[in-house]
Amino acid sequence: MTGTITITGNLGTNLSYTVASPELSVSNGGTTVTIDPGINFPGGEVLPISWVDVFDELCGNPIAAPTWQVTIIPPP
Repeated sequence: MTGTITITGNLGTNLSYTVASPELSVSNGGTTVTIDPGINFPGGEVLPISWVDVFDELCGNPIAAPTWQVTIIPPP
């Protein structure tokens, strides 16, 4: 898989990773992407996650980007 995954939060987070970045891992035959940015996000931040130029390695076809949004729950 190739491409770029971007996380842009409403409280200032702005991260971008290529699929080959050490912060990303792809498993389950390319169906699961895990992101470990190594930072703590501010509580309450809303983090839309998007990707561009992601292509299947086997056939070269583009992979449709899902819509992901994560809200960081603040500590009690």
